[in-house]
Amino acid sequence: AKLYELKDKHVVWTAKFDEKYTDIFTLQDKITEKISERLTTELGVSSSALSYKQNTTSAEAYRAYSMGLSYWNMHDAKAFENAVVQFKKAIQLDPEFVMAYAYLADTYAHTGHMSSLMSEEKAHALGEEAAKKALKLDPNCAEAMAALALIYANRDKQTEAFELMKKSVEIKPNDAHSLHRISWMYANKGDIKKAVSEMRLAQKLDPQSAYLNQFMAEILLLDRQLDEAIPFIEKALEILRRV
Repeated sequence: AKLYELKDKHVVWTAKFDEKYTDIFTLQDKITEKISERLTTELGVSSSALSYKQNTTSAEAYRAYSMGLSYWNMHDAKAFENAVVQFKKAIQLDPEFVMAYAYLADTYAHTGHMSSLMSEEKAHALGEEAAKKALKLDPNCAEAMAALALIYANRDKQTEAFELMKKSVEIKPNDAHSLHRISWMYANKGDIKKAVSEMRLAQKLDPQSAYLNQFMAEILLLDRQLDEAIPFIEKALEILRRV
């Protein structure tokens, strides 16, 4: 494990963990505990800032969810189809798995990619159903809010979408995908400077995402910053060539 100072890429802290694998949750707990102890004693970081919430106790459900996330991150039609299968499998294994519902909703929200499987209206309905299920289980699930916001935006419910997206970002301010979405919402409102600001943060949080680099360039083009946009397009192409 390494902790970097982002400004100059300087390594602030590093440690090695050698643990016997029994199950994924035990391993996560052990590593989290040790990292928390080291950062608290060496850097004075509050242990509460390092806490995380376990969303399932089923290792099989977690495995399916993780596979679904891998597909979801690819952001293309076939990958989204596979993501739906995996998130549904996770939910079948654990009907209380909040994040599986949230990302199932988010997958359905990408209606353009789902068009080969179902109509836009059906994808909206299924996505809204999954998002609301997640929010019923956890009213503060930022990912479910972001998914529902995208669905509402696609349905031309822009006011509701923007309010949900703002709340999602307030709950989880370092989520690159939510920042990317609210950036476009600001752009649609005509606030290009705010859109650029939010997209810059999104790209910094996930600099190896091809589509975030692409959208960073697009937002800069909207702001008529052609020269600055070009390196982000080049970065997106470079990442795609490596895939």
